[in-house]
Amino acid sequence: MRSPLIQFTLLLQLALFSLIRCYSAPDYVNLEESAQDFVLETKRIIIPGYPDAFNPSIVKWQGKNLMSFRFRDKETGNTDPVGLVWLDSHFEVKGTPQILQIDEEGRSYPSRAQDPRLIKIGENLFVVYSNVFLEEGKEVRRVMYSRLIFDGSAFSLQDPEAIHAIEGKPLKPIEKNWVPFVYNRELYLSYTIVPHRVYQPVKGAEACRLIAETKAKIEWPWGDIRGGTQALKLGNEYLSFFHCWKDMFSAHSNGKKISHYFIAAYTFSAEPPFELKRVSPEPIFAKGFYQEPYYITWKPLRCVFPCGYIVEGDNIWISYGRQDHEVWVMKLDKKGLLKSLVPLETEY
Repeated sequence: MRSPLIQFTLLLQLALFSLIRCYSAPDYVNLEESAQDFVLETKRIIIPGYPDAFNPSIVKWQGKNLMSFRFRDKETGNTDPVGLVWLDSHFEVKGTPQILQIDEEGRSYPSRAQDPRLIKIGENLFVVYSNVFLEEGKEVRRVMYSRLIFDGSAFSLQDPEAIHAIEGKPLKPIEKNWVPFVYNRELYLSYTIVPHRVYQPVKGAEACRLIAETKAKIEWPWGDIRGGTQALKLGNEYLSFFHCWKDMFSAHSNGKKISHYFIAAYTFSAEPPFELKRVSPEPIFAKGFYQEPYYITWKPLRCVFPCGYIVEGDNIWISYGRQDHEVWVMKLDKKGLLKSLVPLETEY
């Protein structure tokens, strides 16, 4: 029989262990249980010949749905090739996917284009993406934009141009995920969302001029707010969907603290200075966002990544990548989504 002292010591150790677990054990929250009522459905799109396609952008052009996507090169394994494919009204693949040839004039460094965003300017179609360059012996990633020409059977880039400088701020080594939108039938780019820093490309100068910068008070505990989809004008606001990520435990992380990526919405004014107006109070969740199958990725993660959206009547369809290996679309009730957004206080 254990002595009273030993029994007391064991009980004290058990109590301390329970106390430590109480205050240090991760909260295994099931994120998908927070799915909002305005999330109506999700649908995976399988692109023939490209089963691991991901990060799709989408645009309504010439009365049809056009989707861009990234995929893995079967020989090299890199994820830089870009494809395009038509979809019907039910988001089923229509026709044969095309691999876009990134033929940028004067390029002396291998192309590694990533994450195109499709956007319509008038009747013309444009693409905003990023690519790598060699500057002073170092590899950098720069945002690019180009008109897309369609000859009736295939697409090609017309005069793609890189942005190597922006007014009032040095570029970082890696630039990507700028938010394209159209104002007065011209292309504009949101460089950052918080603060909302808006630029306009100067054609032929490989540079952008600063249009406006505004700040808003946003309490957002889900990670830094970064670009996602293009922004489209709805009434007196532009609407866009951003991405962010946070290292955390969840019911989907197999007991590990890993990066979880999220989707949320925000709006900004339809006129300069394009100040932020409203934002989601929390990420948008849907069933299946963070469930299996999981894949080997560049780091452990649970990822949904928005790259485009279209509006169809009372609904919004967001195109997003899942786990860097899948293409999906998500249907939202437009009125429900907009009603859920909370107003922001602007600081000029």
